[in-house]
Amino acid sequence: EGTAGWSWGTGIAAEAGTQLFGMLRRPVDVVASAPDVIPSSRERERDIILGEQRIEAAIRAAAA
Repeated sequence: EGTAGWSWGTGIAAEAGTQLFGMLRRPVDVVASAPDVIPSSRERERDIILGEQRIEAAIRAAAA
């Protein structure tokens, strides 16, 4: 979990990209929550926080 920008996920993506450069079909992508303050409204929160649908979309895009 984390917002877009620097997080442990971006560190892993950078390391994977370095270690696997030339072996991957495409660059490593980072999928993260929006870089905003998490709102108290549940409806708005769904727009900010990374969820199942955005993860699935990212996986499908990477597999295409």
